Amino acid sequence: MINPQYVRTIELIGDDVEEMPEYYHPEIYRALDDWDKGEVSGKLKKECDAIIAEMGDQEAVRMASYVRVTYDDGEDEWNFLDEETATTFFGLEAATFDVPQCSFAEVEEEGYYRARYANLDRVAVMEVPSDRYHRLTAPEEA
Repeated sequence: MINPQYVRTIELIGDDVEEMPEYYHPEIYRALDDWDKGEVSGKLKKECDAIIAEMGDQEAVRMASYVRVTYDDGEDEWNFLDEETATTFFGLEAATFDVPQCSFAEVEEEGYYRARYANLDRVAVMEVPSDRYHRLTAPEEA
């Protein structure tokens, strides 16, 4: 999600001019998201191990499980994406044009005792891990 107030320019570049950034298969993101469970094996584990070796354990898990909030001063804040905060992002996504100019959005929650809110006026970009977000907001199957 991008706050258009902080966009100076947009440049569209064809992939025949500049290579696309690397994106991994959704299985990779799911495996990294569940990495602490230790249930990954075989070829998928080798691929995850290579990614972790390249970018580090913390960055690999962040990429799959955390929301990155970049503020107008360039500071980044990482927040774990859980069901409750996924609902916040779902609401922001669904009401893109109806969000009041000065709003606070819950970006992290720890049970009933702690929550963190971001002032959307000060947020330039929010990067949400799409695979985890879609799994958390998918309708329950009957």
